[in-house]
Amino acid sequence: MTTDAHTGPLRTVGRHEWPAGSHELTGGRHETPRPHRSRGVLWLRSRFGFLLGAAALALFSGAVGAFSVVELRPAAPTVSAPAAPTQPPAGTAAATVEQAAARAIPSVVKLETAIGDQTEEGSGVVLSADGFILTNNHVVAAPDPRQTGMAVQTAATFADGRSAPFAIVGADTSTDIAVVRVQGISGLRPITMGTSAGLHVGQNVIAIGAPLGLDGTVTTGVISALHRPVSGIVGPGSGNAVLDAIQTDATMSPGSSGGALIDTTGALIGLNSAIATMNATHPGGPTGWIGVGFAIPVDEAKVVADQLIAAGTAPNVSLGHR
Repeated sequence: MTTDAHTGPLRTVGRHEWPAGSHELTGGRHETPRPHRSRGVLWLRSRFGFLLGAAALALFSGAVGAFSVVELRPAAPTVSAPAAPTQPPAGTAAATVEQAAARAIPSVVKLETAIGDQTEEGSGVVLSADGFILTNNHVVAAPDPRQTGMAVQTAATFADGRSAPFAIVGADTSTDIAVVRVQGISGLRPITMGTSAGLHVGQNVIAIGAPLGLDGTVTTGVISALHRPVSGIVGPGSGNAVLDAIQTDATMSPGSSGGALIDTTGALIGLNSAIATMNATHPGGPTGWIGVGFAIPVDEAKVVADQLIAAGTAPNVSLGHR
């Protein structure tokens, strides 16, 4: 469920094809081949405010086939005056989600990196009152200005509307974790740290982030699976990260990367990072999000973040599948 709905045409902007099986003649006639579908992983950084990400092949269950990068150009969102809110009864599922979201939203930020006329967007989670923010490496990775000749401009926008530039404290391509820091802003509210130990399939979860730049977006779902091995291409200057991921059906979109996956107490249990996509080898075949998202478990993300804050690198950490 989500309160932000966007529709628009999907456009394939790149494709890699893998060998497909042969098509046999049946009953003296040729069977028209059906589109061959496969799963890919879309990393959730948003470019130009549109839904865009780097496609990669998910390496679970022997997934092979074709995958592509897709871009969704949404119509401009329509804003209307909200109806008077109705307070849900205490103790109901709606009240639990509302209370958990209220605790966590002030600790989730929108991150923007601008190079020339290109802007990349993602999300982050406040770790400390003095400005440390946890996010994905692919959210903040950018070309070296010494090579491009173009300055990199950054901005972190907080739930209360304040904004400030951020600097990268440390980033690790093998785990897709980064820590950035803002300065000159006081009164930041750190996220409540939970644990990814003891999670179970079917558990209710809430995703908070800035899909399509729409900061403070809240969606709900359940944990669909645990310890999913996910690998893929993560962006400029990045290597291949292998995630031991939490799988969820809580809706995510590009721009959600680096956002919070929380439990119903409002505690952080994962860092939203990628979605699975369904693609086709034939033009006009089905494509797009299929209700499968992935988050890095918070216990593993915290270990990397602590090393990045202390030393700027995390050379001895791996989030690989167990």
